[in-house]
Amino acid sequence: MDLARISRGKAALLSAGLLLLLLLRYFQTYFQYDFPLGYDAGIYRYLFLKHGAAFPPFVLGDVAPWARGHPLGLFFFTTILMKLGVPADWLVGWIWNLVPVVLVCLLAVAAGRSPVFAGAGAARWLVGCATLLMGLLSAALFDGFFAMYWKTFAALLWMTLTFLLLDLKSPWAALPAFLTLVTHHQTGLLLALTLGLLWLVHIRRDFRSSRWLVATAVGALVCVFAAFLYLPVWEEAIGIHLDRLFRRGADVPAGSFPEAMHYVRISGILLAAGAFGFAHSLQRSFTEHRRSLTHWHLAVLVALAFVVFRLYFYRRFFLHLDFFFLPFAAYACVVLFRRLKAAPVRIALAALIAVQTFLSFESAQARVPKMDADTFAIVTQAAQVIPAGAQVLVLESESPPWFLGWMPDHDVGGPGLFGSPSWDLSQWETFLYGTNGERRPFLEGREYYLIATPLFHRYYGEQARAFLADPCIEPVAAPIYYRSACL
Repeated sequence: MDLARISRGKAALLSAGLLLLLLLRYFQTYFQYDFPLGYDAGIYRYLFLKHGAAFPPFVLGDVAPWARGHPLGLFFFTTILMKLGVPADWLVGWIWNLVPVVLVCLLAVAAGRSPVFAGAGAARWLVGCATLLMGLLSAALFDGFFAMYWKTFAALLWMTLTFLLLDLKSPWAALPAFLTLVTHHQTGLLLALTLGLLWLVHIRRDFRSSRWLVATAVGALVCVFAAFLYLPVWEEAIGIHLDRLFRRGADVPAGSFPEAMHYVRISGILLAAGAFGFAHSLQRSFTEHRRSLTHWHLAVLVALAFVVFRLYFYRRFFLHLDFFFLPFAAYACVVLFRRLKAAPVRIALAALIAVQTFLSFESAQARVPKMDADTFAIVTQAAQVIPAGAQVLVLESESPPWFLGWMPDHDVGGPGLFGSPSWDLSQWETFLYGTNGERRPFLEGREYYLIATPLFHRYYGEQARAFLADPCIEPVAAPIYYRSACL
């Protein structure tokens, strides 16, 4: 079968089928669970509500000190949506399920329109369709969705749009580049390093050209405006990260994401296809067209450097590496299928795709939320039990972000979380495990409302019963809600 001769109608039908599969993959969880996904769902709901109460957009909302480190780019748009009547529950609900579908579709359009993935027998529409397939099979992308990495996905969307407009030689690329920088630190850093290296690649050849000078000026302005937006929260958002940015070692934050080897086992076929497509595209870029490295190639190389050398947030950078590998994997599949026309070879290629499909979907089925329906019901009802403005202590470390999201007008804290109260982990251990005499100084003169979730009872067992029997703790609505009594 000659793929290049498939009619436009059949091509549209193929694209529609892949889009339907994407929708099924990412909306399955919406119908499967009665609560949002991810550990960060409550944090995002809190941020959406707090920033949504501020106006105009890009004005810092009335957030707690720990939340000032979140860039404002995402909340510019969510504030507008909320002012138009979109509830925060939609943003952590069905809208979130739609985001990865939109992101993969935009990546497919960008890959299909890019000269990097055209030629060598790879028709543009074929690369676009194959990119939809690769996005459907990406285990890392699904894991990022399951963890609700809102800012990461929003920034990747803006970065992809930047690449699309750069390929179209549009000056409007500056706008999504700016939005990438002010939406997510990590993705903004990846874009800045990618375009900075691209600038260096072209400096010798294009130093005297007017196009290069204009691009340099526009890039500088984008950086200045982005820095200006960060000024009110510079120390919280930028300053605390600078000293660890290019360090290596055990003290470098890895980021909450599985190790790279986890995805080598699950997505090895997809990654191998991406590596082949990257090498083939790079070779063709240097020989057939006498080009140099492009922004697509550099994004992969920069993300790969963070993963391989274990630099700042290297685990999370694997998501970016996987994402920008997807169009290269699509390009590889199209090139191989077009060039290797022997039936047994094509059957073998189809079998590899089938194996990758099985592994990816098996990995998705293994993802189970830590939240459960009973605890979520407690989360959504807590604000009706505890007076507004009260200081709330959640007695385990999994649920506080959820209570924060559904109790945005309360001062919510938990073991080592949100800095309220300002106890270190050893003090929390004394508070939870200590005797009445050791615990009393933490409660005297302060009114705390304590939430003992089912997880607290399961995890602490007999110690939980001893804790709740303390004379300084009285029930409000046992076995869940309590209040400090040693005032």
